[in-house]
Amino acid sequence: MVVSVFAGSMAFAGSAAAASDAPGSSVAQGPVEYTDGGNTYVEVVFDQAIDNSSNHYNYTVYDRSGGEVGTYYASNNGNDSVIRLDLGGDTDLNGEATLSVQNNSEHVANHTITTTSATVSHDGDRTTAYAGARVAVTNSTNNSEYEVSGKSNSYVRSFRLGSNSQVAVLDTSDLDDASDYHVNFSDGTSQTLEIRDLGLGITADNVTTEDDVKATVTANRYGRNVDVTLLKNGDEVNTTNGDLDSDAKSEFNLGSVDSTGTYTIEATDVATGITNETQITVKEPATGTVTYDKEYYTVNRGDIAAFTLDIENSDHAEFEIGDRNEDFFQANATVTDDDEDGQVTVYFNTFATNKNDEDYLTVDEDSSIEYDADNDAENSLSEPLATSGGYEVRSYVGSNAEDAEELAVTELTVEKRSTDAISSWIAPEDVDTTNVSTLTDGLTDRDTVAKGDNVVLKVEATGIFGAMDGKSELENVDNMTLTIAESGSNVEANTKADVTTPVNFSMMKDADNGSFYAIVDTQELNDTEGKALGEFNATFDLNGDYALASDGNETVSTTFTTEAAEMSLNNGDEKAFPQGEGTITGETNLAPGTEINVRAASSGKFRKNSKVTVGSDGMFEAAFDLGNYDNGTTFEAYVSSPDGFESDSKISGAIDSSVQDEPDDTTTTTSDEPDDTTTTSDEPDDTTTTTSDEPDDTTTTTSDEPDDTSTTSTTSTTTNDGGQPGFGVGIAIVALMGAALLALRREN
Repeated sequence: MVVSVFAGSMAFAGSAAAASDAPGSSVAQGPVEYTDGGNTYVEVVFDQAIDNSSNHYNYTVYDRSGGEVGTYYASNNGNDSVIRLDLGGDTDLNGEATLSVQNNSEHVANHTITTTSATVSHDGDRTTAYAGARVAVTNSTNNSEYEVSGKSNSYVRSFRLGSNSQVAVLDTSDLDDASDYHVNFSDGTSQTLEIRDLGLGITADNVTTEDDVKATVTANRYGRNVDVTLLKNGDEVNTTNGDLDSDAKSEFNLGSVDSTGTYTIEATDVATGITNETQITVKEPATGTVTYDKEYYTVNRGDIAAFTLDIENSDHAEFEIGDRNEDFFQANATVTDDDEDGQVTVYFNTFATNKNDEDYLTVDEDSSIEYDADNDAENSLSEPLATSGGYEVRSYVGSNAEDAEELAVTELTVEKRSTDAISSWIAPEDVDTTNVSTLTDGLTDRDTVAKGDNVVLKVEATGIFGAMDGKSELENVDNMTLTIAESGSNVEANTKADVTTPVNFSMMKDADNGSFYAIVDTQELNDTEGKALGEFNATFDLNGDYALASDGNETVSTTFTTEAAEMSLNNGDEKAFPQGEGTITGETNLAPGTEINVRAASSGKFRKNSKVTVGSDGMFEAAFDLGNYDNGTTFEAYVSSPDGFESDSKISGAIDSSVQDEPDDTTTTTSDEPDDTTTTSDEPDDTTTTTSDEPDDTTTTTSDEPDDTSTTSTTSTTTNDGGQPGFGVGIAIVALMGAALLALRREN
């Protein structure tokens, strides 16, 4: 936008307004400024002829500020509608200019001059212009044609000069910068027009009504004269002018404003009319305060520091870290508490600070962040932020620290990083990986793992979590690998160890404690025989090309052994079960915490389930209530889930009323049977549901067997601190007696 200095018609002392139809009062084309042979000219085509003899008519040119450039007489002294004014070689009209037409002492009219930044002539040389500028095209022949073509002479557009004119104006707004165009004239001549990018830019910060509005204007060329205008709702509030400094950058002060709201700041390159704009928000002065959740902070180099800001009486705050003069690094941002809970957590990724990438500052999902435009342009780190005794961190509410009601200051210490250790743990197949806490609650420190369980590798290292940020898989992180290879006796003779890079493992990061966990399903491991049983070596390697690695690779290793999963009930012996409540003890090498379902079933009589959890010593106890069945009733007990253990774990049992089963004091049994309800048979035939009013003896039974078979489910968790599962001496004698009685009964 170019703002005209003149509003309405110009007024001159001693002059009278001419009639609206007087010669010179209206134009058919122009006026247009152009250059020829080093001089500046203005051509204007009036809509009727003017008698320029005896210098009755004179023409005064005023620049954009209203200053008089000079008064001229037409070079054609005859009666003509076209005049060309020679302004000489020292005149260069920029922006809007005005032509005042005078007939003797009578003022005829004012006409706005279209100024141009370059001229292409049919007999001239190569011309340069900025994209978006106006370019004059001239030919000594009236009404001649010209055509503009691009690369490989591709057609762009064609024009014709006016019937009485030798100049036209070419708008370059839609021409590509960094390109050459050809202006081809009808007389066969052609001239090159090079289009460049002026790169006019403007930035400004939000302010309060107590602050001055300041805008920074930049361009690809120093010394450009620029108008900077502050507008609200399209109306001019203030304007200023100046030249860009030697670094093609200058700050312009537009003063303060009284009212809040959104304002537009527009920069205009005077010579070309090229514009750019930005918007700011003006608010009332802030009265809020900011505090930190810690007195000071520490982080390992390459990791992510978290700052929690408590904000009062405001929904936003300024956050600054570092000092550009002392640390050669500084990051500024405005954070907003979008959910208005009074807190914003800012995450500072020290690994990304040399990447000219604003992602080194982020906030929690309930907040937002706006970066200072100078963050990347002013920082010049060649590697991630260095270790230091302290980087100052500042926060405040307001547009600048000096005017803030309270300035919160803390310090960030960046410490040396390291790669420390790796260890192996085991976890059930269905371990809870909701978060680190639920995962670690399900881990057992053991270096042997049953096939089907998870081996969990805990890698202890710092300075790696910035590189891992936003990545859920280690294979997507440069210069870090986790490999698993056969080792020890597991390696076949005269062969190399099978190496696996477990791309299917899940990764859980615990950056606060300098570690991450790789949860590897042992089913994913295979050796040459496809069994994956035996010793394996797990290695975490930080490649020497990692930006923060010490000299050479950093490697840590551990070993673990996989073995076939095993399961047994009552040591594989028959079970004499009391006629009432009792337990069946089991043992497995599956990971503690594994859920197991033990089933006791008697054909045609019952089918009961007991859900148990493997204890830390691999033991478990399944609880059943067989009080409703006859003494001597036989049954089978086995593990129905996990799959694959039914036949190996199956034992026989019999109800013996003389047996008293007293579970160990450390056993905790939980029944999943609802009160007062018995359900029999899943089969469509002979299915009945019975509801009892008795408070005790409540059973839920579900049967896959036909007829009168019932099933009961019970859940128990067992911790066994010692003792031998299965039969003791007394129980064995009773069991033998019970078997004898059962045989006698059958004979009868």
